[in-house]
Amino acid sequence: MAWRNNLRRVANSVRFCYSAEHPSGQPLMDFVKHNYAVVKMMNPQMRFPNRLPAEGHDMEPYVIFHTDAGDTKVDVAGLSEQEITMKIKATVESLPALDYIDDDVPPAIIDGIEQQSFRPWGGSI
Repeated sequence: MAWRNNLRRVANSVRFCYSAEHPSGQPLMDFVKHNYAVVKMMNPQMRFPNRLPAEGHDMEPYVIFHTDAGDTKVDVAGLSEQEITMKIKATVESLPALDYIDDDVPPAIIDGIEQQSFRPWGGSI
């Protein structure tokens, strides 16, 4: 889960681009659905604008990391949700650190998530 915490150190924002009506967008939609809450909590100042095309538009899914050095586009077409997670993790680990990093998440929150003891909904898995 460390890549989720490091996201704010390498990107100013992350944009998830997919078509909600095209079958190839489903794995990326699932990734966003299952990861957004934790990623946003660990990176509260980061923007996560989603780009949904007009209805009927057959767009292949991709992710864009906006960094100080420019944009990095990651093609996730044809990948499963697990493969998307691995590809995003590899991208986050390969990007250089931002010139300015806003470390405003208390370590106790990060430690709780890292140990998977934090349940944002108050229940069990």
